[in-house]
Amino acid sequence: MATGKKRRLGEILIEKGLITEEQLGEGLERQAETGEHLGRALVELGYVSDYEWLEATSEQLDIPYLTLSNYIISPDVAHLISEKLARKHNVIPLFKIEDTLTVGISAPSNVVAIDDLSRQTNIEMELVLCSEKEIEQALDEVYGGSDDLCQRITGDSAPGSGYRDGR
Repeated sequence: MATGKKRRLGEILIEKGLITEEQLGEGLERQAETGEHLGRALVELGYVSDYEWLEATSEQLDIPYLTLSNYIISPDVAHLISEKLARKHNVIPLFKIEDTLTVGISAPSNVVAIDDLSRQTNIEMELVLCSEKEIEQALDEVYGGSDDLCQRITGDSAPGSGYRDGR
C-alpha cells in the first residue's frame, strides 16, 4: 500500500489487530524510559512476537525480512565483517553475490551502522531485516559465544547450556 507517506509502526500493528491503542501507549512509555526501539519494547512487553514485529517493520520500511533459525551462514562470508563490528551494530553478513553483500540487520535505519559496514567492507550493501535475538544467536554460532568459549577453555560445557558429554 504505497501512500507516499511512511506509516508508523504502531499504526501498522494496530491496523493488523496485533495491539491496542493502550498497548501502543505502554510501548511508547517503555521506549521513552529505556531508549530501546518501539518494536523491541512491544516484544519485551509480550504484546507482539519477534516475527510480528519483523513483518510490520518490513512493511513500514519496504525492505524484506528473513528468519535466521534455519539459515546457514558461510564462515567465508561472515568474516567479511569483523566480529567486533557485527556485534556492535547487531548485523550478520548473509551472502555475497558479485559485488553486493547482503546483510541481516535488526535496525535498518541505523545510518552509523551502515556507514561503518560500508567503510569496512568497501562493497555495496543490501539490507535484510532480521530479529535481534536471531542475529545474536547467529553471531554466537559463527564467531563463538560464551558457551563455546567456556567449552574451549575448560573442555566442559557452560552451566545450564544443556550440553552433555557423558561425564
